[in-house]
Amino acid sequence: IEALWAHALLPFWDTQMGVRYDFSRGPTRTWAALGVQGISPFWFDVEATAYVGEAGRTAARLKAEYDIYLTQRLILRPEIEMNLYG
Repeated sequence: IEALWAHALLPFWDTQMGVRYDFSRGPTRTWAALGVQGISPFWFDVEATAYVGEAGRTAARLKAEYDIYLTQRLILRPEIEMNLYG
């Protein structure tokens, strides 16, 4: 679960801050989050978020997607996402 607050930084770009809570069969973790999201040239939706957790754990999430309009009602949205943990 992730709760982020966003604030406009530049036209088409927002800063984000908030918390993320991971729960699963293993240990649960709480993270502080700081990131940016926006629209890059050629209309790619881009999101980059850095996380800092308990005991100095770090993580990052990078995500990009693009809308391809096949018709006015049918949209193909390829998406790539990368999660990094340190």
